[in-house]
Amino acid sequence: MLEKQQTTRPAIRSDILRAEFAPELGGRLSRLVHCGGTDVVVPLPPALHDPLVWPKAGAYPMLPYHNRIAEGRLYFAGETIPIRPHPDAAPHSLHGPAHLCPWRVVNACDAGLEMAIDYPADDDWPWPFEGRQRFALEGNRMTITLSVTNRSDRPMPAGLGWHPYVARCRQIDHDAARWWPHAPDYLPTGEVVSGDMPNPLECKATAYLSSWSHLTARLAGGLRLDMQTQPVFSHLVVHRSEGDYACIEPVTHLANGFNLAERGIVGTGTRVLRSGEMLSGDVTLVVAQG
Repeated sequence: MLEKQQTTRPAIRSDILRAEFAPELGGRLSRLVHCGGTDVVVPLPPALHDPLVWPKAGAYPMLPYHNRIAEGRLYFAGETIPIRPHPDAAPHSLHGPAHLCPWRVVNACDAGLEMAIDYPADDDWPWPFEGRQRFALEGNRMTITLSVTNRSDRPMPAGLGWHPYVARCRQIDHDAARWWPHAPDYLPTGEVVSGDMPNPLECKATAYLSSWSHLTARLAGGLRLDMQTQPVFSHLVVHRSEGDYACIEPVTHLANGFNLAERGIVGTGTRVLRSGEMLSGDVTLVVAQG
């Protein structure tokens, strides 16, 4: 049976990991704890919050795109489509609208939980879509499956992303082969660099990487987080701010990738879904000491 906490947040567990969720707060994973009580992600406070001013905690889905769309203008199929800017990134949009809305739990058991959202077209995204998240725990492993389905009657640009706030991250080792420099407003320039990769924790706040499949994050207290993805998550964002956390975000495409692709930039990872078509992929976390 699904556990109930004092905060009424649903929870699942294995013998090593425990996860709590806040479906009503943008479909968030609100806590992930390793046995012994060590938090893997920054715990989400119990209080409700303004969807546009989210706390730097937990983990949330980014659908049907991640990061910024420049100037709130999406260039697609010969059209210029306005997308509402986000206050934290104005005049750009930010992270898609799915994390701004309540999700519903559609399936749950001791070690698994699935959430869904049916999103209508609006000023944040002019195509209706369905989003799904599935979380499964087994031992020291969590598998997250994300999907987005185009519910409109016309083609829709689409992508996936997952945005965890990894607690007390001290080091990141990754196998990414490409780095995309960005301007001061965090928009990629379109240039791509191969070869020696920057240390993402030493970049100016954000590093956009691609051509990767796994990474290892070393956390304070000797905890190790290994992240592996399916090829659909070809891009990676690492963001380091003033708090004691690092955002390690597996994503399917480059920030502002739709517009860069319209300019002829290759390798952005962007996709177009036909009516009824789905994009999905898995992210696996393995948490261990050492």
